[in-house]
Amino acid sequence: LAVIFSGVGFRTHNFQYKVSPRNRIESTNLVDIIKVFKKNMMPTIESAAFFKYPNEFDIDLQDKHKKYMFNFGTSVLTDFQVNYNPDGGSYFHADGDPVSVALSLTFTEIDILTQEKIEEGR
Repeated sequence: LAVIFSGVGFRTHNFQYKVSPRNRIESTNLVDIIKVFKKNMMPTIESAAFFKYPNEFDIDLQDKHKKYMFNFGTSVLTDFQVNYNPDGGSYFHADGDPVSVALSLTFTEIDILTQEKIEEGR
């Protein structure tokens, strides 16, 4: 028997959040947050036939959590899902804003993680 090493893939990280805006200001902020993620995961047009890469994200945790968690490499947002009925039904405030929204984000690191990078603190 033999094991064949066929390469290393790019590491991905998934984050899920459930947001429940309490008022119009928080609902407006949520709309802005969704737009920022949607916009920054897409390329821009450089010319008629070429795209520029999407924006990169540097994900960092609070210092008190760093020793227990992964250190993330520079990443791009490769999947972003918004669920406007995470509670099993469509519930809205009187002004039409959703009662809760679930956000699911998948980030993919843009470099390959190696043993050397782990020794360097990644």
